[in-house]
Amino acid sequence: MKKYDRMFSISLAVIGFSNIIFAGSNIFEFELPGVIVILIGILNVAAAVMLIYSSVKKMN
Repeated sequence: MKKYDRMFSISLAVIGFSNIIFAGSNIFEFELPGVIVILIGILNVAAAVMLIYSSVKKMN
């Protein structure tokens, strides 16, 4: 597996996992602490940047 394919896969997994956490907390009506929400949001932004970068590199 190429380097950019691995980056693409990891970033998709991180985004998917964080969305599952948010969806699960909404379904079970569990409120996450603010610090956790902020950390997951920052992690999501970093994963989105990594996803965009690896997508552009895969196209070239």
